[in-house]
Amino acid sequence: MLVKLKPSVEIEVRKTASGQSALSSNDAHLQALLHKYKATDVEDVFEGLFIAANGKADMPDDLKGIKKITIDVDKSVTDAVREFNTLSEIEYAEPNYLAYAAYVPNDLSYEDQWSHIRTQAEIAWDIEQGNPNEVIAIIDSGVAYNHIDLKENMLADCTGGCPEGTGYDFVDIHTFIYRLIGFKLDSGEDHINPDNDPVDYQGHGTKIAGIAAATGDNTVGVVGVCPKCRIIPVRVMFAASGTFFGHRISLISQVDDLAKGIVHSVNNDADVLSLSTGVFIDLHTIKRAIKYAFKQGAVIVDAAGNDNCNRRNYPAAYDHVIAVAATNNVDRKTEFSNYGSWIDVAAPGEDVKSTIVEEGGVSESSQYESGLNGTSFAAPYISGTAALILSHYPGLGNVEVMRMIREGVDEIPDKSIGTGRINVYKALRVRPESKVMNTGDLDIEGFLNIWIERYAGDAPAYNPDGRQDHGVKSSEWRTYYSVVKKEPVKIKKGATL
Repeated sequence: MLVKLKPSVEIEVRKTASGQSALSSNDAHLQALLHKYKATDVEDVFEGLFIAANGKADMPDDLKGIKKITIDVDKSVTDAVREFNTLSEIEYAEPNYLAYAAYVPNDLSYEDQWSHIRTQAEIAWDIEQGNPNEVIAIIDSGVAYNHIDLKENMLADCTGGCPEGTGYDFVDIHTFIYRLIGFKLDSGEDHINPDNDPVDYQGHGTKIAGIAAATGDNTVGVVGVCPKCRIIPVRVMFAASGTFFGHRISLISQVDDLAKGIVHSVNNDADVLSLSTGVFIDLHTIKRAIKYAFKQGAVIVDAAGNDNCNRRNYPAAYDHVIAVAATNNVDRKTEFSNYGSWIDVAAPGEDVKSTIVEEGGVSESSQYESGLNGTSFAAPYISGTAALILSHYPGLGNVEVMRMIREGVDEIPDKSIGTGRINVYKALRVRPESKVMNTGDLDIEGFLNIWIERYAGDAPAYNPDGRQDHGVKSSEWRTYYSVVKKEPVKIKKGATL
C-alpha cells in the first residue's frame, strides 16, 4: 500500500531477534499498526528520482514522505488502509492499485495509415515535421528501441542500457503475490529489477511510440505524427494475463511505478508525457505526480479507456491531462471507447497501423501490425500532435498547447467524446494566445514593436509562403511571439496585450 507520512514521522527497516525484517517507527501509534500487519519493507516512492536527476532531494512537499509499505500476504490491504487512515500521523493511505491497458480484440486489418489522411497530418507536415529538441516520454511497457522505424528518434542509443536520463525501467513487483491471486506472468519478462533497460517485451509501448513519433522519410514502414521528435522509453507496465475487476487484461502497472515514471520523465526534460493506462479510482499518489509534472510544464496525455462507459478513468480525467477518446475511419465513436463530459478530444483509435516488437525488442526489427484497436492508440496521436505544436512554437506553455488541441478539431456527430476529432493541421494553425504583460510600476504609452525569441536549436527554415524548406536550416533563434501596434497604445501596469 501507499502511505504519505507527516513530516515528523519516520519509518525504517530493522532486524528482529530471529533475523527477519520488520518495520519500526518513531510514532507509537504507527508502530502498533506496522506490527499488527507484519509490515516487512518500506520504500520512498519519489526520493531517489530527485537525487538521481538533480543531485539532491529537493522534491516538492506534495511528493515528500510517500512510502510504499509491504505487509504480510495473509493480511487485508483494505483493512490496513482503513486503519492507517485513522492515524493523525498519516496524511493518506491507499492501496497500491493496478492500472491497466484494457484488452480489445484485434481482428481487423488495414494496410494504410488512414488516420493521417483523415486528420490532415500530411498537410501539417508541410508546415512542421517536428524538432529533435521536443521529447515525448512513452510511459508504458517500454519501447523496442532498435526498431528500424524508431531507433533514429530515440533520445539516446539504449542498446546495453540507456544513458542516464534517457530511459528507465521501473517495474518491480512481487511475482509470488501476482501468481497467488491468479495472474499468469510471462516467464521471459523482467518483473523484478528496475534498471536502465526499458526494453519492451509485450509490445504495447512500441505501438504507442510508432504512432507518436516513428521516423519519416526513411522509405520504410510507417510515420508518426511528429516524425522528427525524440522518444524517452519509460517502462512501468508488464504483461499479466488474467481478470481484474471483471476486465480481461493483458498489461498492468502498479500505481507507484506509474507515478515514478511520470515524475522521472519530467525530471529528465520530457515535454510531452504519453500515457495509455488508467484506473477508475481517483488516487492521491497519481494525482500528486500529475500535478507536479504539469507544474514543470509538461503536456500530459492519457487514453480515456475501453469500457464503453462514461465512468471517469484516471489520470485521464484530471484537469491537467488531455483525455483522449477513440474514433473510427468514418468519424464515429468506436464501440469500445469511453465517453463523457470529462473527455477533451477524440483521435483515430480503430484499425490503426504501427510498429511492433520482434525478439523481445532488443534486435533490429522492421515489423508492423495493422488493425490495432483501443483508446491506447488514440492517445499517442494527440501526444504526437502536442509535440508537433511545441516544435512549431518552442517554449509555448502547456495550457496553450491543450487549448490549441481542443480547438484544432473537425466536428463529428458524437458530442460525448470531447470537442471533436483532432485535425493536426488545424491544431497547428490555431493562433497561440500568449500574452505580453506590463510588469512595471508605471503605465506604458506609445508605439509598440515587441519581438520575443526563443532558442530553437537546429530549427528548420521556411519559405515566404509558409512551407518548410527541407534543404535549409535557420538560425538557432526563432520568433516565438510578436506584438506590433501601428497606433499609439496605452498599457496600464499589470495589464496584458
